[in-house]
Amino acid sequence: MFEVMESKEQIVLEAIQPKLVVLDRKNELRTHKKYWILRRSQDVFFSLIALIVLSPVFLLTAVFVFIDDPHGSPIAIQQISKTHHTS
Repeated sequence: MFEVMESKEQIVLEAIQPKLVVLDRKNELRTHKKYWILRRSQDVFFSLIALIVLSPVFLLTAVFVFIDDPHGSPIAIQQISKTHHTS
């Protein structure tokens, strides 16, 4: 039992029972399809803007890593797989 004091009166509240919430994803997507399409488009748009704006920072970082150690590890590598295929 919970007790709450409010303006000199005592109000007794019964124990609150939790409710089971069931999310129907297919129905949610079907009923709000325009919203989800707009939201996905917005995510893609702002991601592309972020890549365009931050690409000079990425390029400068790669150049500084190369200048710091020109004969070190390459910036982009291709790994050769050494798996043994047994027949």
